[in-house]
Amino acid sequence: MTQGKPVALVIKGKVASVLGEHLCNGTANSTAGTTALRLTCADGNTTRVRGTARMNGAKLEVSWDGFGKDEFSRNKTNG
Repeated sequence: MTQGKPVALVIKGKVASVLGEHLCNGTANSTAGTTALRLTCADGNTTRVRGTARMNGAKLEVSWDGFGKDEFSRNKTNG
């Protein structure tokens, strides 16, 4: 939840998506314990388009350029 609204981040390989108030898709590139996210939103929104993700214990923290931070609970799926 961010500002009372549900937000999900999906990273599978080098593909990333943010699902919430806006639908954004793009790339995830991992290097040295961090993952750079580069997304484009279908409606042109630019809130969550560039960020850096890093694991902090069981949580995934994402620092978005010009927006702030989100913290996600991690769920792994098979496939």
